[in-house]
Amino acid sequence: FAGPSASLKVVRVACICSLGYAGFFRYDELSNIAPEHLGFFPDHLRVAKNDIYREGNYVYIKRLASKYCPVALLERHISI
Repeated sequence: FAGPSASLKVVRVACICSLGYAGFFRYDELSNIAPEHLGFFPDHLRVAKNDIYREGNYVYIKRLASKYCPVALLERHISI
């Protein structure tokens, strides 16, 4: 999925599915992620999110050495 010639729509769906799975995000959390909530680091991604009490928390997603890496898919989606 989301091969080198994949369209923006395919990459977006792959990115949403892999981020949702890796970060245990619900749909409303995924749909509310904004660029300022993201922090890219060499070995992980940090996503800021609020809990039900509006206290800020972070979700950390490790970068994988795989074509299924959610961090790499997000970087690819942003670059398209």
